[in-house]
Amino acid sequence: MRLAMLALATLVAAAGTAFAADPPAAPGASQEPQPFTEPSLLGDKPAYLAQPQAPYDPANDPDLKAGQAAFAAGDYSTAARDFDTVLQNFPNNYLALVGRAAVYVVTKDNARAEAEYKAALGAAGPGNRRIVLVAMSHFHAATRKYDQALADIDRCLAAEPNSAQLVDMRGQVHDEAGHEEKAYADFTEAIRLAPDDPDTYRYRGTFLAIRKRYVESLDDLSQAIVLDPSNAADFMQRALVLLKLNRNKESIGDLRSALKIDPADPETLNELAWLLATCPVAALRDGKAAIAYATQSCTLSHWKDGHIVDTLAAAYAETGDLRDAVKWQTVACALPETMASEQDEMERHLALYREGKPYHDPAPDLSATAWDTLRYETFETVWQTVDESYFDPTFGGLDWSAVREKYRLRLADLKSPAQLRQLLMQMLSELHKTHFAIVPREAAVFNPAERVRIGSSGVELASLGGLPAVQGVAAGSTGEASGLRAGDIIFSVDGRALRPVAEALSKAGLDAARIDAYLCGYVDSFLTGAVGSSVLLGVDGADTSRGQVRVEVGPSGGAWSDPVGYFPSRPIYTEFRRDGGDVAVIKFNVFVPQVMRGIRAFMRTVGPGSGLVIDLRGNSGGVTLMAAGICGLLVDKETSLGSVVMRDGTQNLEVYPSQHPFGGPVAVLVDSRSASSSEVLAAGIRDIGRARLFGEKTPGMALPSIFKVLPTGDLFQYAIGDFMTPRGRSLEGIGVEPDQAIAETREDVARGRDRVLEAAEAWIRTRLAGGGHPK
Repeated sequence: MRLAMLALATLVAAAGTAFAADPPAAPGASQEPQPFTEPSLLGDKPAYLAQPQAPYDPANDPDLKAGQAAFAAGDYSTAARDFDTVLQNFPNNYLALVGRAAVYVVTKDNARAEAEYKAALGAAGPGNRRIVLVAMSHFHAATRKYDQALADIDRCLAAEPNSAQLVDMRGQVHDEAGHEEKAYADFTEAIRLAPDDPDTYRYRGTFLAIRKRYVESLDDLSQAIVLDPSNAADFMQRALVLLKLNRNKESIGDLRSALKIDPADPETLNELAWLLATCPVAALRDGKAAIAYATQSCTLSHWKDGHIVDTLAAAYAETGDLRDAVKWQTVACALPETMASEQDEMERHLALYREGKPYHDPAPDLSATAWDTLRYETFETVWQTVDESYFDPTFGGLDWSAVREKYRLRLADLKSPAQLRQLLMQMLSELHKTHFAIVPREAAVFNPAERVRIGSSGVELASLGGLPAVQGVAAGSTGEASGLRAGDIIFSVDGRALRPVAEALSKAGLDAARIDAYLCGYVDSFLTGAVGSSVLLGVDGADTSRGQVRVEVGPSGGAWSDPVGYFPSRPIYTEFRRDGGDVAVIKFNVFVPQVMRGIRAFMRTVGPGSGLVIDLRGNSGGVTLMAAGICGLLVDKETSLGSVVMRDGTQNLEVYPSQHPFGGPVAVLVDSRSASSSEVLAAGIRDIGRARLFGEKTPGMALPSIFKVLPTGDLFQYAIGDFMTPRGRSLEGIGVEPDQAIAETREDVARGRDRVLEAAEAWIRTRLAGGGHPK
């Protein structure tokens, strides 16, 4: 109620200046009549013609200004008389009616105040109703008629829908009414409407501080200070927030900054004195300075404020002068204006000083705000990283700042890292790009000791008929023990049907290759997870049986890659062989340095008169530079696999030939799971005329990306550029079409027949027989 009354007082006091610039009434508009002046007996023109009178200006009436000044000074009876005088002469002076209504408010005559506001609204012209409606809104909010207060503001917003000030006001009413989400939404909308107005950040920062969302509050208050470094109250508010975060030294700095702007503010002097006297960090305490600041604050408040005299006593106690500490603490406890809520605490301070001990504030318990801080810092890290590094500075027309506020609104409801990951992934999905992901730290492997946590079922997947299917099962694996066989089609995961998911993705605009990649990746995440976990798969067996199969995840075994920066270790599966003696086959599951060493060693054994198959089916990518390294084994001159377009320029993916490059024909096998670096290699090597592609369309997931560690410890994968092929084509969302499209059939998979490989080898042998190599 006190804040609402102050707002009304400020409103009325400022009315003269706020509306002095209102446009004059249009010719013919209703005006107050002017006093009649008789013509001169000497035959001169009538005075009202000789000296035209200016139209009556409601805002500049001297009695109105006197009444506003009296109201601001707290002399309400004088203010009422002045407003009455105005209204006796000009009954339709809406500002005087607003002023008289304010007098009724502070004298608690709400019924008459309501009637007076309605009269003011009727008297105000269309261009002047805003001030009346704003005053009415304050009044209705103060009397807890929140619906009416909101209706008042909405009437203003109907005429000024882009007014940040009005939206902020609505947010304050929602806040008083307990509508926290709506209040936050309004404060956020006001920032969007007026991003350079410090008030918008000031309101939201204070709102967040009251709700103990200190890190978020600190962000907003800091922005308000950047926009308006002359506002002492902002430094004061930020100092209080910094205290809650145990950042005492910074808080002292902000309080000193506030005093440079307003050196005579008793509350700021008191806060600084209290902190210097009672700070939990001993090195920051300064009792003598605290006495000086507290004495000045007491003087400015006329020694009537108990909590300020309490500070003076604490300052004396800090210097060791316990006698004066007891004296002033006794005074503080006895002051009649000391609030009851402060009395008990003051008595405890007095008892402490009588025992010869100073009072020091305990360090704040940050455990209550630890999750709030971590949650917000993680959110901000993700948003800011994308904001600074996303390769398209226009974000394809997406308002990335608006996205931030949309999801920031939901932060306070998140109770766990898992919920935070989900929210971040939803926010990143607004970009509609691949290679943006939050990887749980427990799912990432960075050292050998962690490898035992992540396992495999030994099941290799493909896509058949739009659903994931078993391509193969490793001998001795848990997948084999479960009864899964090549050709089995998976239609559900833990009871969740996959076909509706595929249909939903299709309606969202994804093509078949991308849908296949997502569904297979989803199933694979259960089949290659934590050791000991299991998943219940709904399976259409290749032998026509249908049922539920539970598959456990066993130890992975085999080799692992070494981490590359924050790119985690991955299990490595490689296959190097000769088919028929004249075709060398290389198959691997991830682009990492260890695999590259194996490829180099194998290629040294492949001589003239041979062809090469690079099988990238199921390969989800990895270190992109390795694609250029592989290509370097196959060309005899410098070239490029394409380029990466980034925010700050373009980087070519240069290819440097090896000392003895392979010159035979090259076939590359791809499918809907050949992504990222696999697509870069496949498209690039074909564009330079060095290979022919066989199989199925790739998913178009080809953005170069890197990883960083988030404050939660999770990993954030984010794209840093858009890959362009040597012919200047982007692959993201488009994919790579094979030169010879071959769709695998369920029957072939079940029998172990590989028509894609057969077609590639047949083409190679034709080229070898004809003496050619590329196409």
